[in-house]
Amino acid sequence: MQMQIRHSSRPCARGPHAPSVTCTRAPGWTAKMLRPAGALGRRDGQRPTLVPSAARSQLKILHPNTSTSHGATTATRAVAGSDVQTTSTATSARVQGKLLLQSSDSPSSPLRLSLQLVSATVAGSDGSGVRGEAAALDAVISSGETELDVELLWDEALGAPGAVLVTNNSDFPVYLQLLSLSSPAVHFVCNGWVYPVGKHPYRLFFTNDAYVKEKTPPALLKDREDELRLLRGEGAPADKPLQKWDRVYDYALYNDLGNPDLRKDLARPVLGGSEEYPYPRRTRTSRPPSKADPASETRASLEEGIYIPCDERTGPVAKAPSLPKLDGHFGSLAEVHGLFGSNAKPIPFPFPQVISANRTAWRTDEEFARQTLAGTNPLSIELVTDFPLTSKLDRAVYGDQDSKIAKEHIEKNLGNMTVAQAIEKDRLYVVDHHDWVMPYLKRINELPGAEEKGEISQRKSYATRTLFFLQDDSTLKPLAIELSSPHPKDERLGATSTVYTPPDELKAGDAASDTFTAWDLAKAHAASNDACKNNYVLHWLRTHATMEPLVIAANRQLSVLHPIHRLLKPHFRNTLDTNSTARHIVIGSGDERQGGAFYRNMHEVNFFTGKYGMEMSSKAYASFNFTELAFPNELIKR
Repeated sequence: MQMQIRHSSRPCARGPHAPSVTCTRAPGWTAKMLRPAGALGRRDGQRPTLVPSAARSQLKILHPNTSTSHGATTATRAVAGSDVQTTSTATSARVQGKLLLQSSDSPSSPLRLSLQLVSATVAGSDGSGVRGEAAALDAVISSGETELDVELLWDEALGAPGAVLVTNNSDFPVYLQLLSLSSPAVHFVCNGWVYPVGKHPYRLFFTNDAYVKEKTPPALLKDREDELRLLRGEGAPADKPLQKWDRVYDYALYNDLGNPDLRKDLARPVLGGSEEYPYPRRTRTSRPPSKADPASETRASLEEGIYIPCDERTGPVAKAPSLPKLDGHFGSLAEVHGLFGSNAKPIPFPFPQVISANRTAWRTDEEFARQTLAGTNPLSIELVTDFPLTSKLDRAVYGDQDSKIAKEHIEKNLGNMTVAQAIEKDRLYVVDHHDWVMPYLKRINELPGAEEKGEISQRKSYATRTLFFLQDDSTLKPLAIELSSPHPKDERLGATSTVYTPPDELKAGDAASDTFTAWDLAKAHAASNDACKNNYVLHWLRTHATMEPLVIAANRQLSVLHPIHRLLKPHFRNTLDTNSTARHIVIGSGDERQGGAFYRNMHEVNFFTGKYGMEMSSKAYASFNFTELAFPNELIKR
């Protein structure tokens, strides 16, 4: 098998390129610098987004010994530690194609790859598809995308290629995106990192054809099963920390949210594997156990990052512009507004739409109700079918937690309807976070507010219920907000609740002032409950955490050749990468930066639940039902 590597010297929208040069070549062959224009077709799957650059390549062809006859000569070569059959022929057909690859850094040494096509129809003595002749590629590349013309020799007696075997003899990894052959039309959407041979003995990328196991060409069946065993980590020690070049998909508990070795108050319970804290599984990393809490795993440093299988990394991303640090508190709404729409603004954001025309619009009841459906969390509002509202909390533990909102609080704002009539006509709705918040509320309100822990003040929160009325114009109107706290003497004595209703009249100028009514503050607490429930349960838990074990299972059980795997892969894109970043800097307790500076993870600082947010999401997971999330089931339930 022979290969030509060419880079374009023609103008290209991706950037400048080097002029044509003559490369070392086999007799009778030329290798020109050529960067072909034209699309490569759709590029499915993940790939890094990198800055393109020119590249220089040098071609070297590996020729096995061949006879003078026109038949194929078969040789046995060691590939990845096992003997497989390779073949070459004097009458092989030339196959034109394109190769697209990227590097995340600017390598200081040449790229050296070896590529072999693998037969889908002719198997060797070990059951694997016979490998074609190997071609070695030497190329000097920069960070960025490199598009190469390739010309391969393929023995037609081996049938159609079913895979390509890639060995990286460089000292840096490279990300292969696409190998596309034109005649016959065979496409390999690789979307995978190939590390040097010390890390990856080789990578095998299958064609875009999809097969269930029973329909897989026999010559590819062994390679298909070997690939799955590698992804499961079979034969690898389970207690050895996984490295960034590994490709193992396996399960672990959420036992890395805390950092008890750094500080005792940063310890967090293990989520998953118990009735007390049920939780989905995360990707196994196998870091050493914590010294202070052997049930927990040590934290990865902020600079090191958390392990995920290498192909799940999407590569470098554009960094956000550097923003100034805002110290202290806002003294007024005018200071908040001063962040936007001014040349002196520290944050280059436009005005939010809701206040672009009217800076006080966010304080109106109309906007508060609209955000219940059009805001970040439209999934908590439910139809009221019984009144008064009741709690499902255990009375033996929490006492009477039923709602204290009475007919007298709301009927004045129902027009000519009674509560019973409003319920009968499906006009009464509620956002009820009471039962989710109340079991943790006493502990939340007892959290200290020390600055060195990243908390700006001692917390005072409530469990909230908010009632809405569907008006004749199909808009919602808030009727009442109930703020509840545990009984100050004993939680078993039930809740202490106060019901707030909209003021009869809003005095002129009140909405624009920095003076807030009790109703304004009640709405703020209701919004705080809602934002927290949305963040930890509806967003993190349902969107991210519950999907991670599905990603793991799909890669462990479904070959990349399986049609279901092909359908699922776009939906799983970036999931493990995002989740590992979240565990690292968002939902954990805290870490130490280089130089000893302390860093408190975002959510424990920004949400009223403090260090209990992830525990509370675990309690919500106890009633999680995947089949109820699909439409129309999800809407019918509410």
